[in-house]
Amino acid sequence: MAPVRSDRVLHQPQAEGNALFAAGDLGAATDKYLEALGQVDGALEVPALQRRPDFGDLLRRCNAAHASCHLNLAAVASREGAHESASDHCAEALRVEPKRVKGHFRLAQARPALARLAAACSAVRRRCWPPATRRARWRRRSERQRSMAAARAR
Repeated sequence: MAPVRSDRVLHQPQAEGNALFAAGDLGAATDKYLEALGQVDGALEVPALQRRPDFGDLLRRCNAAHASCHLNLAAVASREGAHESASDHCAEALRVEPKRVKGHFRLAQARPALARLAAACSAVRRRCWPPATRRARWRRRSERQRSMAAARAR
């Protein structure tokens, strides 16, 4: 019997949940995502995974799967209108993987629905527009405005 890859075991319920989500069956998709999250959390509770440096790659993959499950649950919660729950799932995903752009994006989608527009803008700005990029955009914009004003003045 061929060995079963851990990735396939961890991602199978998540893939099934994705298919159910695409079909519009949100309740069944949530169940599959929670099943996948349970499997990932079970793997993360193995003490050797945290202690042994040679398991670093497996730990990164488990953390990525953990974040993906929470982001999928956030998508379901947003679709159902449970924006507070979506925000909580995004926060958990970002706790594990703080640089995950999809987490910041979904968090920004959930926050305006909770009347936290400033926090939503901040979440998007923090991840999608690094400060140097923002400054360069503003500089180009102001240069364009000055050149247009000079052209009008002639």
